[in-house]
Amino acid sequence: MQDGDIVFADAAEDEIVGKAVEINGLANGNLVAGLHTIVGRPLNKFADRYLGYYINSDSYHRQLIPLMQGTKVSSISKSTLQKTKIIYPNMISEQKSIGTFFSNLDRTIAFQQRKLEKMKSMKSAYLSEMFPAEGEHKPKRRFPGFTDDWEQRELGELASHRGGTAIEKYFMLTGSIK
Repeated sequence: MQDGDIVFADAAEDEIVGKAVEINGLANGNLVAGLHTIVGRPLNKFADRYLGYYINSDSYHRQLIPLMQGTKVSSISKSTLQKTKIIYPNMISEQKSIGTFFSNLDRTIAFQQRKLEKMKSMKSAYLSEMFPAEGEHKPKRRFPGFTDDWEQRELGELASHRGGTAIEKYFMLTGSIK
């Protein structure tokens, strides 16, 4: 394989058939595609990342769905892929701008996902430290100025039970749920 090649998934148990990855930054290394893949090599020069993003777009993928074959496992053939339509700007600079735009979005999404995972981890740690462990009456971590023991009661002492429709009706009457 070489930079610019597109590796398509040719079989799957869902609609990821036809999704692809564009090879970039391979340099002199080797890359092996797994089973159930089709490797395509563009005959024309395209800007880095343009084809990879286009091939994975809904506008391209929608034309593949009726071409897929199979019941439990869907697949698409090389000859069928070759008949699909590709649309692209003639100017390489516009292709490059599109590829760069989506690449920047991917980097931002990846950064935000890492940030979200850190926040979820922090929340989990705080949940375990800010509520007392079983058999204890104080949490490990407290806000400044709070030192008293916590009370422990059965839930039935603090709340009455009603069917779910009563709660739903309450929120509908108060306008709390929209």
